[in-house]
Amino acid sequence: MSRSWIAAGIIVIILSVACGDQTPPTATPTAVPPATNTPVPVDTPTSVPAPAPTATNTPAPAPTATNTPAPAPTATNTPAPAPTATRTAAPTQAEPGSLLWSYETASNVVSSPAVSDSAVYAGSRDNSVYALDASDGSPVWSYETGSDVVSSPTLSDGILYFGSNDNHVYALQAATGELFWRYETGDWVASSPVVSDGVVYVGSFDNSLYALDATTGEVVWSYETGA
Repeated sequence: MSRSWIAAGIIVIILSVACGDQTPPTATPTAVPPATNTPVPVDTPTSVPAPAPTATNTPAPAPTATNTPAPAPTATNTPAPAPTATRTAAPTQAEPGSLLWSYETASNVVSSPAVSDSAVYAGSRDNSVYALDASDGSPVWSYETGSDVVSSPTLSDGILYFGSNDNHVYALQAATGELFWRYETGDWVASSPVVSDGVVYVGSFDNSLYALDATTGEVVWSYETGA
């Protein structure tokens, strides 16, 4: 065998070996694990009932009695204020015959007034009798009957006596106008009563004259005329 062939064979072997070492390695893919969505557990609220209050009966402390002496009064001497002198002008005297006061009722005044130290009493056709202050005419009281009062009142021992066309004889407390007693006749009582020794004498349009007890109004006697 010639040297040139041997040499050519050696070169082929070397090239073959060299070429075999240059084969690139094959990449093996790595498996990726599948993604999993695992929900995060939610805290479950738990309701724990509050403990029931425990009632306790604690007795109130007994009051402690204390005796505190009252403070001694302090005497003070305060001088009384000096009196103030005042001068009130004397009222101007009214001229004789001049008007002092007047009072208007709701109708005619036919009866004559009865006068005491402090009041004037008069009847009116407005069915009432009036007590007026004697100094200024201001009303003190009034009393209403069932019809005209044309009878003139009579004052005796604090009682006012008068008649009314409602057929009655009246006795009123002069100070207050409160009814004392009342007596009914058969017709108008237009006459003015007269009082003497505890008896009231008064005539009526029923043709009679009456004597009445001044305190009770009971009939003492009566006398019938012809008209």
